[in-house]
Amino acid sequence: MWDKKKSDPPREATVTLVSPSGGRAAEDMPDPPESAVELAQAVVTTAQPLLAPGAVVDERFEVLRPAGEGGMAIVYQAVDRRTGSRVALKVTRTSPQLSQRFEREARLLAELKHPGLVEYVAHGVAEQGTAYLAMEWLEGRDLATHLGIHSPSVRQAVEVVRQAAAAVAVAHRVGVIHRDLNPRNLFLVDGRLDSVRVLDFGVARALDTLHALTIAGSAVGTPGYMAPEQAKGSAELSPAVDVFALGCVLFECLTGRKAFTGARLLELLAKILVEEVPRASSINPQVPRELDLLLAAMLAKDPRERPADASSLLERLGRLNTLDLVSTPPPVSIAAVSHREQRISCVMLARVEPQQAPAAMAATAELGVVPQRLADGTLVALLGGRTSPTDQAVRAARCALAVRQVAPLAPIALATGRAITIEGASAGYAIEVASAELLEAEHMERLAPDQGLIVIDDVTAGLLDSRFELRADGRRYVLFGMRTAAEPVRTVLGRQTRCVGRARELGLLTATLAECRNDGVSNVVLVTGPPGIGKSRLAQELMTELRESGSDCEVLLGRGDPMSMGSPFAILAQAISRAALVHEGEPLA
Repeated sequence: MWDKKKSDPPREATVTLVSPSGGRAAEDMPDPPESAVELAQAVVTTAQPLLAPGAVVDERFEVLRPAGEGGMAIVYQAVDRRTGSRVALKVTRTSPQLSQRFEREARLLAELKHPGLVEYVAHGVAEQGTAYLAMEWLEGRDLATHLGIHSPSVRQAVEVVRQAAAAVAVAHRVGVIHRDLNPRNLFLVDGRLDSVRVLDFGVARALDTLHALTIAGSAVGTPGYMAPEQAKGSAELSPAVDVFALGCVLFECLTGRKAFTGARLLELLAKILVEEVPRASSINPQVPRELDLLLAAMLAKDPRERPADASSLLERLGRLNTLDLVSTPPPVSIAAVSHREQRISCVMLARVEPQQAPAAMAATAELGVVPQRLADGTLVALLGGRTSPTDQAVRAARCALAVRQVAPLAPIALATGRAITIEGASAGYAIEVASAELLEAEHMERLAPDQGLIVIDDVTAGLLDSRFELRADGRRYVLFGMRTAAEPVRTVLGRQTRCVGRARELGLLTATLAECRNDGVSNVVLVTGPPGIGKSRLAQELMTELRESGSDCEVLLGRGDPMSMGSPFAILAQAISRAALVHEGEPLA
């Protein structure tokens, strides 16, 4: 119930602007859709004719003017002829599914009573056969509009979330979770931060609901404020999802930034699963340590680490009342020059069919990587930490190839990126690139539907060694597999290069081999050096020279692999397998 005179319509979704004459113009915004119903069901609705001023609904509510329009309903300002008071009259669009949601919202509002919840007036069916819901009319603006104009203080931000939590706690106590808390659904009466109303229980759900009004495995909620378990499409949701959403709201109030952003829905949901939100105090030094720790708990990926429900959150917020909520100097770390650092993260996105996802996850688990799974079956794996970028890229490539064995037609994308991290890992840039690469993989797959493609960015291509077969396509590369030949072909970004400046070392190796052949002795040569200095290339050039000289030597080639760390005979097993022409992934029989 936003007042069109005092606030703008939501900008994050597809907005339909309504003129008094009944005409309409659709304006498509670039950001992901924020309507929970659009996200969960992708409901396509027909145009709902506007009710003209003076029209009477159910012989009781007289329409004054249209006040707003969304994906689920049109809201009018109307007069209740029984009381003479103004109401917000929400009229649903013509869709049976939406009518069921509408009925549920009306019943919940009728049952829930709290000053922080919009007051229920009546609901029923209009003469046109569409459902309606009448609620108290509120003058003011939603929190999203307010944040676009003003930056609340730390104390004001805490108060907004405290009031919202107090209202939501009423629902939690009767077994109802909201599932779509966001700044658009927190209304500031008369624009005051100390008078908050919680709106829109359209996707609220009772914890003991026997059958849901959403498709099993679908994601429900506003994308940027979903809890990870919502992004996964989990059927087992708890009140902790509302705590996570309020954490996102609190973070935005304190920092002026959204906790999660993305140009694409997949990108946004992937970040919710794997990206850690920075501490609010690293952006706003006025945030005290106690509030910083509480916010971090609210945004925990694991719901068991968050406050269990809104009542628990209220209790912890209440402890902050004894604090002055004034900035305290952050603790000084002696382990680092600063709390900001650059790290490399590698991300794999795989669009597998839902029925293939369990097998694909099991295949990557054998390689020590456990990906997260979105509601549509898309797998998201983050390979970060303190391992080298080369090792991360190799592990990601191995995982992608393992997934392709299980899901041969699945488009897969790999991307590597450097990110500034603040007290935690950040993979934002890599996720953004991987999301774009996945779209490219899907486009290329439509041109060649008989094969699943693994598209990687140029950074990842530069990190992969000669074991991987790559083909360049502009700034993108396609990973085809791992080479099984004994002699690797050394490439840089998929192109062969010349070997220069190693004649001395190569001469030492060939002379040692000649001594073995001529004198019947055994020798071992250990070649050491920092990464990238050319050890593998030296071995390659030695094998090339042996082949060209007609030597009858047999070469057993095994390579170190981060995936086999801790297995002392892994290199030997690899060498024997290659010599016996046993290819990786073949069954034991």
